[in-house]
Amino acid sequence: MRDAQPIGGMYQLTSSFVAPYPVRPVLLYCASTPELVDMFKRVAPALAYGSVIVFMTPDGLPTENDIFTDISFRYWNPPGLQGKERCWIKASSDGGCGSHLLYLLAAVKATVGPVLELGCGDSSTPALHEEVALAGRKLVSIDNNKTWLEKFESVERGLNHTFVFESDPAESVWLNECWSVAFVDHAPGESRRKAVERLRDRAEFIVVHDTEDCGYAIKSTLASFPHRRNCRFMRPWTSILSMTRPIDLDGLPGDGQ
Repeated sequence: MRDAQPIGGMYQLTSSFVAPYPVRPVLLYCASTPELVDMFKRVAPALAYGSVIVFMTPDGLPTENDIFTDISFRYWNPPGLQGKERCWIKASSDGGCGSHLLYLLAAVKATVGPVLELGCGDSSTPALHEEVALAGRKLVSIDNNKTWLEKFESVERGLNHTFVFESDPAESVWLNECWSVAFVDHAPGESRRKAVERLRDRAEFIVVHDTEDCGYAIKSTLASFPHRRNCRFMRPWTSILSMTRPIDLDGLPGDGQ
């Protein structure tokens, strides 16, 4: 499957399966016999967030998609499933567009300088306005969708918060400046890699959303940062990157590298 990232390995779930250590996301394949379904429920608590289970012969499973939510596995339908395969991914919740907010605000609170937002949103833009602009720090929000920019016309503009239209935010001259935090969540998603590369040596922290989407071809770029934290606790995933600062955001759930 394209978007599964089993850095802990791929396995066939059998009665002798033991969850690997150290704990990293794994990809499990399994038949839907009652014995193996029970086996999966027993090992699920030991699996890392971001782990995926694929039932290759799902005819023996209930039709409801929420059958594994009590063990933190959420139904998932990524590209690459074959035939009747059904799959679930371990996540505390499907946080949707706001799954980044916990990590983004932690990075903001760990710094004191300007913040760049690539891609406005209902979660990030109001929160950054309050935590950054109203606190006297510089905030620049860039988007290529005028509807999104118009949505925030009521937000107090002025010396601290600037809104910018760019056909491709990754091409903006604002990326030539230095930032305490740069948040990358813009469209087109395929240009996020370019934005991250341009910000590599210009931001203390880069917070990137939707990093489970391999269609964005960003995996190798993420791996090239000496300091990174891939946060798979909620979907979509968020990654925090830095060239200079260890990512020590105490108390935040994540799965390391």
